[in-house]
Amino acid sequence: MQNRLKFTQIAGWVVFLLVVALTNLSAGGEDVTMKGEVVDLACFVGGNSGGGHAACANKCIQSGKPAGFQSIEGDVYLLMGKELTQKLENLVGVPVNVTGKVKERDGFKALQVGSVKKASH
Repeated sequence: MQNRLKFTQIAGWVVFLLVVALTNLSAGGEDVTMKGEVVDLACFVGGNSGGGHAACANKCIQSGKPAGFQSIEGDVYLLMGKELTQKLENLVGVPVNVTGKVKERDGFKALQVGSVKKASH
């Protein structure tokens, strides 16, 4: 009985710490707009991006693989948001303007996408 109580207490603390961590990650500031390129993160990490890889990356993102954004400054963000795959359709491998809230924790960057539009060159 005492072991079960200890386990329950430890599990409660773990859940509490996870909620605190996720709350800190989800705390966002003001909207920002950045120019860059939507990327399929799995392929991007493997060295593939750009217009020549757009068809493959678009297919991967539309199938639910994680999407990312590389700003013209070189920063890479995980993209998050409602109806994200629909917003990103056919916008991979071309210059885009992304507007949303940047979230960062321990060097990991994410962007809660509000809108994404093809950028004028």
